[in-house]
Amino acid sequence: MTKKSYTYSDPIDAVGACTWGIIDMACKAGVKAWQKRTGQGNNPRQTMERFFLNKGMVIERGGKVAEKPHIARITKAPYGYHIIMKLYPGISVYSFKKHEIEAALNAEVDAWVDPSGWVHMQVYTRHLPKLYPYRNDLAQRITGYPCAVPVGISRRGFLMLDLSMDEHFSLLLGGQPGFGKSEFLRQALTAVILNYKPEQVQLYLVDMKNGVEFEIFQNAPHVVDWAGDASGAARVLRKAAGELKIRAEKMRFHRVTSIKDHNKTVAADQYMPPVIVVIDEYASLEAPEKVVAQDLCQRGRFAGIHPIICTQRPSHTILPGDTKALMPAGLCFKAKNKLNSTMILGDENIQAAYLRDKGRAIFQTTNRLHEVQVMALDSGRAARLMHEKYPEMAEVKTYQLHKEKAAHW
Repeated sequence: MTKKSYTYSDPIDAVGACTWGIIDMACKAGVKAWQKRTGQGNNPRQTMERFFLNKGMVIERGGKVAEKPHIARITKAPYGYHIIMKLYPGISVYSFKKHEIEAALNAEVDAWVDPSGWVHMQVYTRHLPKLYPYRNDLAQRITGYPCAVPVGISRRGFLMLDLSMDEHFSLLLGGQPGFGKSEFLRQALTAVILNYKPEQVQLYLVDMKNGVEFEIFQNAPHVVDWAGDASGAARVLRKAAGELKIRAEKMRFHRVTSIKDHNKTVAADQYMPPVIVVIDEYASLEAPEKVVAQDLCQRGRFAGIHPIICTQRPSHTILPGDTKALMPAGLCFKAKNKLNSTMILGDENIQAAYLRDKGRAIFQTTNRLHEVQVMALDSGRAARLMHEKYPEMAEVKTYQLHKEKAAHW
């Protein structure tokens, strides 16, 4: 059977056919580019085999591959796909570095070994948007926990940080200026104010940008105290330290060792709500205030006090390594280099150095990393949302008046 050929006697027909051919090629190129960007259309079997070869996980004899990890099955799933494979003797699952596999597959990966020795990998290929506006219907999910803040959208779905859990009771926030740290704090505090009652969660806020970032929150009923300068920061942190001491005395009186046990033991009118202490631009604190803040990081867990510390580069001269080690959760936006990424996320976690988009961050908990897009929320919309729920917040109160009020507490 011979292939049919087409000839065009009319120049208009020839031009039209050429035009449609170009459009068809452009469409195919666009589809391929979109599939590459979103992780679709890639062949995971070929990608994994190239990964094994590049990492020296194959054994060659006589110029041919004699031993290599055996990929038994790859199945599609709502989150991406599921890989089941068997490793040859002499190589274990610990030979894989999670971040290297994720880089090769352009996805997030969970891996485990079943009792029969088969390795299972869940590969999450969901596309992350460059901009994700704040949605309070998602932020409302934090109410399922005693004290939580929204983090953002990941390939796995919407993520939150439950500060009431011992394994990530505090958060270290870092990254270069202008990539989303302040926006994260704004959407997190707005979500707490909108979705928790004042008797459920209390806030202590320290804003070392002269009050620019946290000014919109000063009249919220959840805010016990806030500051926008060095002298105010000393007052707020001393008050938080005093709260820690009071709670310790109450717990000793009731012979309990944690805030959870205390609140189960006492009557409703003696309930002690969780406290979130947010410090923006931690590096600008004076030395005595840093000592108080570090004490809150070290001892706040048992009393239900949860520090969120924000700084661009938490080197050992700014935040001691012992204190940093006691802050199990981290959120790192675009970092200048690999070293700055590891300062926040820990050893070998260099992914934040390769981030490019604003609002994009690496979220670290005790045993895993997530790439997330933080919800975008400007100060104007945040103020409108809070004023709708708490109209009294719209009253004009200057920073000086607030300082005078706080001085009498």
